[in-house]
Amino acid sequence: IFQRTCHICSEKTCEYRVTPTIPSERAKFLEKIILSSASEKKLVEMLKKNEDRCYFCLVHIANRQLPTMRVTKSDGPGAKRNDYQMPANTTLTSIYSTVDEDPTEQDSFDEPGLSGF
Repeated sequence: IFQRTCHICSEKTCEYRVTPTIPSERAKFLEKIILSSASEKKLVEMLKKNEDRCYFCLVHIANRQLPTMRVTKSDGPGAKRNDYQMPANTTLTSIYSTVDEDPTEQDSFDEPGLSGF
């Protein structure tokens, strides 16, 4: 399984987000990181000043990154539809940052007992 290590908690995870490379997007992304201590805040402030590629587990970013859903009335009595609203100052780039996988580190499905899937 392809995994990355969270820059804050060092947890290994296969679901993660990558810091954007565009400076303005990077700053927005890092402001949304969920922090629990002063040392984590200091670490994130340092990351705003450099261009290092960092990975974060969903524990540190998911709660503030995902769009929220609201139900509104559509045309017609009692009709409803689901609309997605983005939190203020959030872009799709900051939510769904691309996963930069090393092409040499691919999942292998050639293990015994897994053929035929």
